[in-house]
Amino acid sequence: MSSSDSPSIAELEQHIIILRERLVQIAAEVKALLAEDVPKFLERELKRAFVSHPDFASTLSDSALRTLKADIKSGGESATRDMLAAVEDNALWFAGAAAADDAKKSIAENEALWSAISDVVCGALDAIRAKYAFPAGPPSSYKPPTWFIGRRYLPSLSEKYWQLLRELHETETQIGQTRSESAKVDLTRRWDEV
Repeated sequence: MSSSDSPSIAELEQHIIILRERLVQIAAEVKALLAEDVPKFLERELKRAFVSHPDFASTLSDSALRTLKADIKSGGESATRDMLAAVEDNALWFAGAAAADDAKKSIAENEALWSAISDVVCGALDAIRAKYAFPAGPPSSYKPPTWFIGRRYLPSLSEKYWQLLRELHETETQIGQTRSESAKVDLTRRWDEV
């Protein structure tokens, strides 16, 4: 392919704008999916801890259990708000562009992004466990859900996310190469003319 067949820097920059817009759309879908899952995650995990520890569970009165369930509901709402605020910065979503490769499949492989999500969610879970003095269990861990939530499926969104990040990185690299080649041509021309 000759250099005249290569896209111009302006065309590549326009493509980057489109890729970034698509990444922001994927991010919005992921955030909506997680906003639905986070309260359910807290409820699932605390119910599991309650059922797994019958000696502890028997110490809670019905009134205390109702209060716990109310705290789970409000904790889920609060964790969702905090999680959404933690991942509002688009820079977190673009952070994995240089590391994007074909092996990346899970959204959690963007460590900066998933850490921001997981820290908030696990912090909310741990706070409720501590408030009610749940028996010690394994460390809290929020993993990306692998089932449909609403009409969204995080594994598919994750694949699209990494595919777009790879394309973004390749396009940014191509811009750098095109600028470098253009500068060399200009410098050669200047050399020859002076």
